[in-house]
Amino acid sequence: MSASVNSQQLIKENHLKLVFSLIHEVDGISRADIKKLTKMSATTVSALVEELIGKGLVVESGIKSANTSGRKAISLSVNPSGGYFAVATVSGNHFRLCLFDLSFNEIFSKKMRYDSSQPISDLLVDFLKENVTVENHGELLGITLGVPAIIDSEKNVVSSTVLNIIPGDNFYKAVCESFPDSRVAICNNSALSAYAEMEFGEIDAENLISVDISDGVGASAIVGGAPFLGSAGMACEFGHVSVDMNGKRCRCGSRGCIETLVSVPAILEKASEICSGEITASDLVRVASKSSDLTLYIDKVCNTLAFGINNLINIFDPEAVVISGDILILGESFISKLQTAISKLSLPGRKVTVEASTLGDNAEFKGGAKYIFDCLFK
Repeated sequence: MSASVNSQQLIKENHLKLVFSLIHEVDGISRADIKKLTKMSATTVSALVEELIGKGLVVESGIKSANTSGRKAISLSVNPSGGYFAVATVSGNHFRLCLFDLSFNEIFSKKMRYDSSQPISDLLVDFLKENVTVENHGELLGITLGVPAIIDSEKNVVSSTVLNIIPGDNFYKAVCESFPDSRVAICNNSALSAYAEMEFGEIDAENLISVDISDGVGASAIVGGAPFLGSAGMACEFGHVSVDMNGKRCRCGSRGCIETLVSVPAILEKASEICSGEITASDLVRVASKSSDLTLYIDKVCNTLAFGINNLINIFDPEAVVISGDILILGESFISKLQTAISKLSLPGRKVTVEASTLGDNAEFKGGAKYIFDCLFK
């Protein structure tokens, strides 16, 4: 194939992505609207739209109202059932999968425990093969993997304090080889939560920090409306910011990492010690309401977290900080105390909104679906 043919094909693919993206973003857009926005010819727009309709990605959705006489424009819409995305996350002992249609509606979800002594990639591929097929929703367009780990620019999982990673176990490569017809992406799960907040969250901010606290502690920064990844994709490893140089040894090798102090497993371990009996996540708030010692400890967790987040604020200067993950079991009062603690630490004149995510435990999944969509169509 000649270079000119390759170039023409690339231009066509980019135009196709642009048209589909506009139809997705602008409700009821017409061919004429697309022509005005893109400056393409009417013939080109018509051909691209017909190709998208032929692929089942777009449908004609009605006649567009107009104040002028003459031929009425036909509205175009994305066909939700024209294709779907899979988002799978890996925790220390289970996989979770959510499938989304082209309108980002969840159409399937499943959670499964796995044996962490075995290679994760083999188990993950088997889990995906068993569960990603959805009838009457078109083609599986893409798969996003969310992993609580440091991922380099070559898409290798470099390290994780949550997962038992066997050397040479390459999640990304295994999934790519098993699903050659689908686009695959791999991201830190905190980055996916941040992406979801940027795209679907209630806070309208070009610069925000998303802090995700569950089995581990992660964070991701959105700077100028885009994820800040750093030179090798390893930016914002908040869980391994040390807040106590003489503190407990972390699995990363350092001491006093914030993950050793405010992750949910760390909180439950200390709570069980204080109460001289096992405390589960579902018990935590109820038991704390009856134990002044446990209440004081949770307040200490809040202040430690505020100290760490204030460091992020001083570095990135965000408009907002959004908290997500299992830490939200501590309730609205915890977030309120966190806001107060951060405001006391803030530099004069700085005001940053601190809120709990409104996306629930679906944030990283919706973020993963939108991320792979953007990889494909933007």
